[in-house]
Amino acid sequence: PLHGSKPTLTNESEIMAMDGILKLVPFEYAIGIVARTLEQALAAKKQLKVDWSEAQATGFNSQEVYPGYEQIASQEKKGKIISEKGDITSGILTSAKMYSSDFKNDYVYHAQMEPLNAVIQVSEDLKNADVWVGSQQGVDTKLGVPDLLGIPHENVNVHLQYLGGGFGRRSMNDFVEECAILAKEMAPIPVKLIWTREDDVIYGTFRPISLQRLNAGVDAKGNLIAFSHCVVGDGGNLVASGAKNDHYDIPHQFVEWREVSHGVRLKHWRSVGHGPNKFAIECMLDEIALDQNTDPVDFRRKLMANSPRALATLEKVAEISDWQGPSIEGRAKGVAFVEHGSMGTGVCEISVDRNTGKIKVHRFWVALDAGIIIQPDNVKAQMEGGIIMGMSSVLKEQITFVNGQVQQSNYHDYQLLRMEDVPDSIETALIESSEHPEGVGETATPIVAGAIANAFLRLTGKKLRHLPFTPDRVLDVLNS
Repeated sequence: PLHGSKPTLTNESEIMAMDGILKLVPFEYAIGIVARTLEQALAAKKQLKVDWSEAQATGFNSQEVYPGYEQIASQEKKGKIISEKGDITSGILTSAKMYSSDFKNDYVYHAQMEPLNAVIQVSEDLKNADVWVGSQQGVDTKLGVPDLLGIPHENVNVHLQYLGGGFGRRSMNDFVEECAILAKEMAPIPVKLIWTREDDVIYGTFRPISLQRLNAGVDAKGNLIAFSHCVVGDGGNLVASGAKNDHYDIPHQFVEWREVSHGVRLKHWRSVGHGPNKFAIECMLDEIALDQNTDPVDFRRKLMANSPRALATLEKVAEISDWQGPSIEGRAKGVAFVEHGSMGTGVCEISVDRNTGKIKVHRFWVALDAGIIIQPDNVKAQMEGGIIMGMSSVLKEQITFVNGQVQQSNYHDYQLLRMEDVPDSIETALIESSEHPEGVGETATPIVAGAIANAFLRLTGKKLRHLPFTPDRVLDVLNS
């Protein structure tokens, strides 16, 4: 089905006659099948005959949107202002040299290992409910079940379970709400709901597709004085977060968001908009530094002069990565900074197979200021996991739409990073601090894209500007 299309079941009597089928429950966007066993429900699912309505996503081809996005970014009318500092018009007019680049990113799926599932039991009088679920939301919300079922808030008990991965997907309650509706239909029998992997991919909630247009200006001494960032995409804060430059001292800054919509379901994906936006910002800085014959770390060092905590992470990662030291022949290092709760700067060392286009990340270093750190081993584990997940999304992960249909369905065609592609080492240096503790779960992931792209630039002189960096795209860039 298309995202947003509505179903009409045409063979209900045939499905109800199948072994083990207890009930069919229509939803606005799906058909709920209640059976005695999962296998019986899956067998019935294969036999469903459904007419799907047209939807906003009808005819949508995700790889064809970027020319339209470029036109939107070129319009004189501004979008929603996210951040403004100084006078960007004056900054651009007084710049000795201007730079302009577009950066793009495709849809990304959460790919959490455990399929979406929940168990709910509603009492026979429909006045009480028990919910067993792994959720990223706290139990105080009761996950929307009281309002959905018309049950007093205090009569709903949520038994929060461990969850096999969330990354933003389990902050959404659609599967819990479905289970609640089915459980009410079957009360007092408890109902266990499971989404198949295929359902979760095809009807997923994705990190938005977007385009970032950056314009920057330097003065006669090479100082960055103007920085304009236009985000084109759907999803509000899902695409706009992370576009501000709070820790780079640039006198004239302007950040805006220009909205489009394709009728595709969207949701938070680990680090939200920081992934695409920090990728664009950090790559732009390196492109300017390269043109100005300035070391990328030195370039950032000057911009961070008024942000000592950010600067400390830069200095530390330059130290532990031996930034100034030589790399092995055929390799190069790249750097990127991110603030997302905590502040972190990362450096990676890569090589590129020029025959296949495959990028290999050999080593990764991160320096992190998370305020007071209570469990340092846990923080380091978060950094390692965040970097590996970031590498997976940067090098492999991609959801595409053709005529409104998601083209991927499972792990065989939605590729994730494999063990053989993990760096030989990931080293994390934790900055001692007396500041308030900050989150660390989303800092490492958005560091990766900029660090890899900047290492690629230093290694090849070529610019990667479209996520993910699949081998085909890398070859296209190398041969351009």
